[in-house]
Amino acid sequence: KGIMEGWFPSSTGEYGVVLEDDTEVSYHFVTWIATVIDSYKANPDRNLVGISFNKAHTIEAINLRQEFDLKNVLNGLTGDPHSPFFLQVPSSGGAVFFPEIWRRFHLYMHLRMLSETIDEEAIMDVRVPESRTNGWKAGWRKFLYEMMYLRGQYMLFPSFDIPMTGDGSI
Repeated sequence: KGIMEGWFPSSTGEYGVVLEDDTEVSYHFVTWIATVIDSYKANPDRNLVGISFNKAHTIEAINLRQEFDLKNVLNGLTGDPHSPFFLQVPSSGGAVFFPEIWRRFHLYMHLRMLSETIDEEAIMDVRVPESRTNGWKAGWRKFLYEMMYLRGQYMLFPSFDIPMTGDGSI
């Protein structure tokens, strides 16, 4: 709930950056975000939730919490192991969220939390198939997983080997 109270966009030109409390941001992150936002403004995508600055190494929502070799997957799919890619999971370490989506998510989360307090069985019983998030307690990331699943939305992830954070992780 705290993250939801931290930012609500005042206009369609205001983007929100959500970071873990121990994250230091590299100047590469700012360049990556500015480039993608400019592209997004020129060609809006209603299903794009935001832009991650973390590489996806693990899909934490599946029951086995599998790691995967991102470069081999991308090379097989696109021929470019450093190609940015879309993934239907929210970034766990840091991301920029688009204002229109964050407004919808704010409303969605409010309704989900309200439904869980009204009835123990929940009016809105949302289940993401084969996802560990179904067992998670109410929280902003659980509800973002749900909304992204229900609306067919995704996040853009980088895959290049340039440090986006101060600790050298991407």
